[in-house]
Amino acid sequence: MAKWLHGNVVKVVQAIAGVSVHRARWILPLIPILSVSLFCLGLFTNFYLEADRVKLWTPQSSPVIENSQWIESESGFPTKTYPIHVLLHANGEDVVSVEAVDVLFQALSTFQNTQGYENLCGGGGQTTVGHHDHNNASASESESSSSIPECTILGITNFFDDDPNVFRQEVNTQQDLVRAISVYPLLPNGRIVQRGRMFGYRVESNDERNLVLGAQMLKLRLGLPESADTRTFEKLAIRNLLEFRNELILEPVSPFHVEVLSLDSYTNETERAVMNDLPLIPAMILIMFAFSCLVYYKKNQVQSSCLFLGIGAVLTVVFSLLTSFGLLFLIGVPFSSLTAATPFIILGIGLDDSFIITGAYQRTDPSDLIPTRIQNAIHDCGLSILLTTLTTVSAFSLGTMSRVPAMKNFYIYAATCVFVDFIYQISFFVALLYMNEKRKAQRRYDWLFCFKQKSTSSDSTFDDEASGSDFDTTSTAFERKGYKLLRWYCNLLEHYAAIRAGIIVGEIFQTVSNKWFFVCCETLYLI
Repeated sequence: MAKWLHGNVVKVVQAIAGVSVHRARWILPLIPILSVSLFCLGLFTNFYLEADRVKLWTPQSSPVIENSQWIESESGFPTKTYPIHVLLHANGEDVVSVEAVDVLFQALSTFQNTQGYENLCGGGGQTTVGHHDHNNASASESESSSSIPECTILGITNFFDDDPNVFRQEVNTQQDLVRAISVYPLLPNGRIVQRGRMFGYRVESNDERNLVLGAQMLKLRLGLPESADTRTFEKLAIRNLLEFRNELILEPVSPFHVEVLSLDSYTNETERAVMNDLPLIPAMILIMFAFSCLVYYKKNQVQSSCLFLGIGAVLTVVFSLLTSFGLLFLIGVPFSSLTAATPFIILGIGLDDSFIITGAYQRTDPSDLIPTRIQNAIHDCGLSILLTTLTTVSAFSLGTMSRVPAMKNFYIYAATCVFVDFIYQISFFVALLYMNEKRKAQRRYDWLFCFKQKSTSSDSTFDDEASGSDFDTTSTAFERKGYKLLRWYCNLLEHYAAIRAGIIVGEIFQTVSNKWFFVCCETLYLI
């Protein structure tokens, strides 16, 4: 059974490699076009970057997911708000001061002046009514409840109705501030004072007055109602608050610092980090280009050096990544920060396969025809590459059973890329290997394969054999026409170079007769 399976599997791999050899002229342009097309189609249609840490790292079908869905859709609880936390501190120093509260009001004004605030928050935040307007508290609350959803404000500014003018009118000294913020346990409008959500590391008096004497942090929670415009406004508000934070840092006399945090801060930073890490992928590809070229480079640039093949080995892996990512984008598998590590893994795996195939080919009999040597090389290493691919794909496939979405998506991307890379190795890379051997047989240079190496009398036999039955039996009419066109183009370049060189020589030696001038041109052309 094992012998039968071994033989049939190797035959399938050899068949794919054989088709790639005989259709190399079609395979080489087809796979790059297919890869780029699939990648662009998936990128511009169904690509989705998932950066929400809750969705990525919360196990599927867990009680947390079920409970949150029940709260949002079935409980009938009030609609949740999206908070933006503004924290003011002075590196551990006391911030219960008139100046610190004034800075916090500036941050609140920055938030309220953000474009779209009027439409989202109904013209004002849901503020806590202070003691100066206690008689109209119930009326204000009834009016706000009948209006559209408003933004909620929770913080030390509640003691002053979130109005900087009220703060400046009522507070002139430190004693005024301590007296105003020490109202407890209820504000005059009946709302509960939540000191833990207003102050950080606060210091209170030990007497019955329970005064707030100091704190290391002042907190401000800005709640946004759930709306279609909430995310857009949130990004604008956070951007404005961060600009205010930077301006405060640049003030040399200000000891205060403002920190901004929201539910989307992690998501936004993750998206920014992924975008910033994307240039590492082309950088890694360039490094792999250099490494692969170094491996394949030899001093003899005709018969030994294979820089063209080294570049092709890296391109094989790149095209497999483009194809895999394009397919998964089309299917709708989310892309995440963990998935971005896939190209680095696949580059190593793919280049290993290329080196193994090349090594197996070099161990074949040089006297055999090129297609025969490729078939023997695939027979020698094809099963090994297939088995290592299957074990890797199987391991990654088992990982797709993970209940953690981030891990599951990563394993899906990795398994797909490894499998597609194997297909491209026995098709695209084998076709490149075949074309590289044809180049060597025709004594063309590694980089400038339009030009041939000068032939000597001892090389005539080799040239005749290299251009004999091997290429005649494996080349289609389309391939032969392509080589004729390539040969005509190279000859045209050689004629042009010879004539230009002759003209330059003629300009230098103007005394030379026309007869000797054309002899010089012909001599340069023959060289």
